[in-house]
Amino acid sequence: MLRSKSLKPRLRLVSEKVPQCMSVYDIGSDHAYLPINLISQNRCKSAFATDIKDGPLFIANKNIISYGLENKIFTVKGDGLAVVSPDAHDYCIVVSGMGGLLVKAILISGLEKAYNSRRLILQPMNCCSIVRQMLLLNKLSIEDEELIREGQHIYTVMSASMDSEVCKPSIEDIYIGKKLLEKRDPLLPYFLDKEINKIEKIFTGFSASDASITVKTLQHGEYRGITLFRLAEIKSAMIREKEKAMKG
Repeated sequence: MLRSKSLKPRLRLVSEKVPQCMSVYDIGSDHAYLPINLISQNRCKSAFATDIKDGPLFIANKNIISYGLENKIFTVKGDGLAVVSPDAHDYCIVVSGMGGLLVKAILISGLEKAYNSRRLILQPMNCCSIVRQMLLLNKLSIEDEELIREGQHIYTVMSASMDSEVCKPSIEDIYIGKKLLEKRDPLLPYFLDKEINKIEKIFTGFSASDASITVKTLQHGEYRGITLFRLAEIKSAMIREKEKAMKG
């Protein structure tokens, strides 16, 4: 049995965020470790390990068979949310281990299926601000967000579901994450360091490849200054809170 503790920290946190449901669609499942883990914990009745390439699905099938779960976990070749059955109900969608731009594209191309899901569990490897903005502007509420460290990297895992209204996101909502800020996630100061560095690089022309992490409004110098100031301000406040707590 592939238990949560057998997974690496990033994937373990993704697993922990999946609620009890009938089925889980793991988009870009790779080796099917997540579906195997969820079925082994009786978190869902069935799971679908999906990918657009035959190679990962071949490996996934081997792993599924080795755990004797071929009657509960099914591999599906297909693009994005097109693999989700129109008749599916009480299902969750997991999109993890992909760049934020790809996560956004997958959700945008299958919004109705995203809306009908019980929960979206998203773990973008980068461009988190783009994913947050896409969710909030498309009636998808971010119900939870948590940071996790794996090696030298810090990753974020978001839980989202359909909302009744389009949100007008603030700087904090997009670049920090409302839930991370509310919970005072202990890794947030380190995460903010990364975001500040990315934004600074964009506007000094240091790294053109990083330009994809921004939104259109960030192209204006005034907004950029406000963003950097706000991120640095929140980071400093959290450090002061931590120092105060340590002093008792």
